[in-house]
Amino acid sequence: MKKISALAAILIFLTAMVSGCSSESASMVLEIENEKQAVIQIENADSDNQVFSGALTVEADEELVIDADMDEASDVLIEYISGEAAIDGEVPEDAPATYETTHQGSGVMTITMDPGEYSLRVTPQFKSNGTITITVQKQQ
Repeated sequence: MKKISALAAILIFLTAMVSGCSSESASMVLEIENEKQAVIQIENADSDNQVFSGALTVEADEELVIDADMDEASDVLIEYISGEAAIDGEVPEDAPATYETTHQGSGVMTITMDPGEYSLRVTPQFKSNGTITITVQKQQ
C-alpha cells in the first residue's frame, strides 16, 4: 500500500512539473512615476493581455522619449488617451486613442504631443517580452 501511495505521489509531482514547464504565464506591469515617466514590463504577453493606466502629463515645451528594450519578435501597441475623454473625472478604458505608437524589438523614438494628461493603454500584438520606458522631457 505504501508503494502505491508513493508511486501516486511521484506521478502527481511529475504531472505538476510537466504542466508547470509547458505553460508560460503572462504578465504586464505599468508603473507611472511623478506623471513624467512610465515603465512597462511585459513577460510572455500577447493580444489577449492589456494594461490600462494613467496619467502622463505633457507640457507645451515637452516631448516623449520612448525606449523599447524587447525581444525582436515583440510587437506592442501603446495608445495615448487624452484626459479630455474623461467622464466624471475618469477616463474609460474603451475611450478612443488620441495618439498611438507601435514598438517592435528594441529602439528609441521621440514624439511630440499636444499638452495635456494622457492615460496609457498597452496591448501586445504578438507574444512579447521586454521593457518599454516612456519619459516626458523638455524638447531637444
